[in-house]
Amino acid sequence: MSQPECGLGTCQKKSELRAQRKANFGRKDIVSLSDTFNNGVQISGATMPDKIVSFFPSTIIEWMTLTALPLAGLWGLVNFHRSNRHKAAELLLVLEKEYEKHIPLLLKIENLPDYFKHFKEAIKIAIYEKEGPYTPAQSNSIDELDAALRHFFVCVNVRRFGIDGGAIDRLCAWYLRVLVTDSDEPNRYLRPELRTYIQRYWPQIFFWAPLASVPIHKRIIVYISQIPERIRVWKTGEWAAPPKSFLRAPLRPLTADKIPNNLRPEDG
Repeated sequence: MSQPECGLGTCQKKSELRAQRKANFGRKDIVSLSDTFNNGVQISGATMPDKIVSFFPSTIIEWMTLTALPLAGLWGLVNFHRSNRHKAAELLLVLEKEYEKHIPLLLKIENLPDYFKHFKEAIKIAIYEKEGPYTPAQSNSIDELDAALRHFFVCVNVRRFGIDGGAIDRLCAWYLRVLVTDSDEPNRYLRPELRTYIQRYWPQIFFWAPLASVPIHKRIIVYISQIPERIRVWKTGEWAAPPKSFLRAPLRPLTADKIPNNLRPEDG
C-alpha cells in the first residue's frame, strides 16, 4: 500500500523547515549553551528573541575545551595513583623493618611448647585477673606480646587507606592466624587464652585476622558474621578499660649497698 500523500500546506511547511535549517548552519546569531551562561544571557523571548540556543559546542575552541577537561581529569587520577603507589612502597618498607623485630617473639608463640612455657600463664593473669601479679619473666613476656600487637594494630589501621594493594594482608596473614584462629579442630583453638586476650584488648586485630588474604566472597560472609560482635564491642568499649589487677611484676627493693650516695639518708 502506498503511503498517503501529504497535503500541499504540510509539504510546503516541511520544505521551509529544511531550508531554514540549511540557512541557519554557520549563522552568528546561533549561540551555544556555554555562551548563554558565560555572557549571562537569559533564555527568554524578551531578552533574545532572535537567537537560537544550541546545546552542543559550536566552535573549535569549545570542542577542544570539552575534550581537554576529561583528559585532564584522567591525567590527574593517573598521577594520584602513581603517587600513592610510591608512598605505599615506602610505607611497606618501614612496616617490614618493624615486623622483623617481632619475628623471634612470633616464632615462640607459633611453637606450642614455647608458648606454654613463656606466655600461657602470663596471659591467664591478664584475662582472669585473679591469679596474682606477674613474675619478672611473665612481665617481660606480656611486654613483648603487647609490642607485637601494637605493630599489628598499626598495620590494621594503615590498610584501611587502601594504598597497599593487599600487601599488608599477605604480610601478616600467617601470624594473624597463629594468634587468633589457629585450631586443630573446629572451635577448638590451640591458644584459647591468647585468642581471648586479643579479643578483649585488641578487637581490631581480632576482627582482622579471619579476613586477611581471604577471597572477597568469603570475606563478605565472615564480615557479616562479625557484625553482632562488632556492635557489642563498640557499645561496651571494654577494650578501652584495662583490668584493675593488670599489674606488672613488683620492683625488687634496693639493698643498702645499691643505694646511690646522693640518695642515702644523712646520719644525724
